[in-house]
Amino acid sequence: MKKTIYFVTLLCLTGIGLLFSSCEKYDEVPPINETTSNRTYYINPPSVMNPAETAEYNAIVAEYEAATKNK
Repeated sequence: MKKTIYFVTLLCLTGIGLLFSSCEKYDEVPPINETTSNRTYYINPPSVMNPAETAEYNAIVAEYEAATKNK
């Protein structure tokens, strides 16, 4: 019986501590805006790789696939 009272008291104190340690004001968290930004960003078009760059890229991809194949 003594352990049950101790457990219930500890549970109540923990709950009260969690309740009062939350945000102090309701507006403490900034409001969420639907739009993130009104800026426009320009993305450069991709460039065409020459055969040497293509071979290097393919070698890197093959090395990566070989390294992660067993994982």
